[in-house]
Amino acid sequence: MCPVCGKIEDNGNLLLDKRLRPQFDMKTTTGYDLCKEHKEKYDEGYLALVVCDESKSQINGNNLKMEDAYRTGEIIHMKIDVFKKMFNKVKIESPMIFINTELAKKLKIMVNK
Repeated sequence: MCPVCGKIEDNGNLLLDKRLRPQFDMKTTTGYDLCKEHKEKYDEGYLALVVCDESKSQINGNNLKMEDAYRTGEIIHMKIDVFKKMFNKVKIESPMIFINTELAKKLKIMVNK
């Protein structure tokens, strides 16, 4: 599953239960990896800013897990070097980060000036 857009792609892996019980669904998500589109963007030097609604997400302290984020469906791509200059205290550990709707609005205003 793509962590940016949620697109599910078949990676060809086969899951086996050692006890041979019919346990898995036909389509089972086994992990996260970028889809082709977002992999290309990341390789070009872009960071995906995935907009989430904080009021509907389950936030634990300052941490937001992928499965607990309530995504709005909006994705903003920003050059990684530009992001580092604007948000120098934020550590980038993946090809995407979650942002709230307020920050998304402010970024759009900055771009439209």
